[in-house]
Amino acid sequence: MIVRILRLVGPERRWLALAALLAAVTSVSGVALVGSASALISRSALVTTTATLGVAITFVRLFAAVRATGRYGERYVGHLGTFRITTRVRTWVFDSIAPLGPAALEDRRRGDVLSRLADDVDELQDFYLRVAVPPIAAGVTAAFAVVGLGVLDRGAGLLLAVALVVVGLCVPFLARRVGREASSLVVRNRAAVRAELAEHLAGIDELCVAGATDGLLDRVADLDRRLVRHQTRLGDLRGAVTAAIGLLGLLTAGAALALGASLVERGQLDGVVLAVLPLVALSAVEAVAPVTLAAEHLGRTRAAASRLFALTDQPPIVRDPSEPECPRDGSIVIRSLSFRYSPTGPVVLDGVDLDLPAGTTAVLTGPSGSGKSTLADLLVRFRGYDSGSIRLGGVELREVATAVARERVALVAQHDHLFDSTIRDNLLLADPDASDSRLLEMLETAGLTELVRTLPNGLGERVGEDGRRLSGGERQRLLVARALLRDADVLVLDEATAHLDPPSERELLERVLAERAGRTTLIITHHREQLVPVDVVLTLREGRIYEPGAA
Repeated sequence: MIVRILRLVGPERRWLALAALLAAVTSVSGVALVGSASALISRSALVTTTATLGVAITFVRLFAAVRATGRYGERYVGHLGTFRITTRVRTWVFDSIAPLGPAALEDRRRGDVLSRLADDVDELQDFYLRVAVPPIAAGVTAAFAVVGLGVLDRGAGLLLAVALVVVGLCVPFLARRVGREASSLVVRNRAAVRAELAEHLAGIDELCVAGATDGLLDRVADLDRRLVRHQTRLGDLRGAVTAAIGLLGLLTAGAALALGASLVERGQLDGVVLAVLPLVALSAVEAVAPVTLAAEHLGRTRAAASRLFALTDQPPIVRDPSEPECPRDGSIVIRSLSFRYSPTGPVVLDGVDLDLPAGTTAVLTGPSGSGKSTLADLLVRFRGYDSGSIRLGGVELREVATAVARERVALVAQHDHLFDSTIRDNLLLADPDASDSRLLEMLETAGLTELVRTLPNGLGERVGEDGRRLSGGERQRLLVARALLRDADVLVLDEATAHLDPPSERELLERVLAERAGRTTLIITHHREQLVPVDVVLTLREGRIYEPGAA
């Protein structure tokens, strides 16, 4: 899994390499600064002029400047690289799950998918910044410190090497084993809390009106208590590890001081550098200590990565053909179409036959649950059909790439999504190159021009989360305008005008049909009465189409 996480970095690995290099330079400079400063202070007590201390003073200034500069560079490069990597990973996750929706994701909670896309990707930041970089810097620093003390005395170098192995390998290994379960539980419980909040905050108005917030608060409080309990376990472990490292650092420094004193007493070490041994040992232990925190972060990032990969590794229900074909026009021919949501589930569509020549305007009615929305989903390849045939523009739909099918067939569903952005941005999803005049033209067709003119920011007005700043009818009109902007061969309106009163609905449909003259339009509705003149009226009932007739 670690290798797979690293592969996600791609070309951004240069930022990690540079951050690791700067971290190593900073850490080594810190140890060198402590060593040179301690030698300078000791020597300055024995001389009467600073002239003899010029070299030592120069080294102290050099290491101090390098350490400060390296620290700034490491923070800057590390965070910039992490943000770039996070952007890359988030894009990869979205690209991986986009082909899954909506069919392969319908069994997952919306808040859980959102938590994986947002929170689990954010959790991976700790891997690149606090897991991958610190061990490299710690290894370089440990080697430098051991060699430095080894030059003064082999025994001192060996003593420090043993201490650093304990601090940098043994302690992190034990901390990792003890905290693995708690780290995983923290990630899962944090995701559960955020998923619960994300799902219910979207309908908080309705929950407040219905007086149903108490149950939500109890569930969130219970999840939060579990999260706090596991976070407390990790906090206790972190405190114990920090204390253990501090104790090991002091013991190492004390042992180095005792060894140095013995060497000075035997005349094997200059007393001026006696202070170098314990202080360098202590600073080296402190430089290696972040590896222990890296082990803790590794546990959380592995848990987050497992959740992400479990989502992205799902096979898509609808796969693109190896040699896709392109529809010639907007005709739809369906023969003996059958569909069920699961192998053992009930039949939703059972032997559906339908002929819509290119340019036809049709109305499809039927009771709830009769399969109207299912048929619309099949036309845009949200799902694959079990048996039978759907030919779009003379080409079997299975042989059409999903992206092409969704370019040729525009679907407006009752519960389509609007992003918490501007009217312009939501429209440009259909045609990123459209000009403002083109957007206003489609808004005019949808009957929203007057609304846009009254808004303070016009097309730049934000619509709120899922269009909450708009009324139900305004929201649906905006979705219709976005679909019209696609200029697709086929337009499917699946209860797209359900929030409008009959006169407004009739006016909107008349405008839409006038705009789409000569192209195929399928209006799916519960209304049995005919609102606008159409070419054919169909009824879908019990999985079959009945009562076809000319308007």
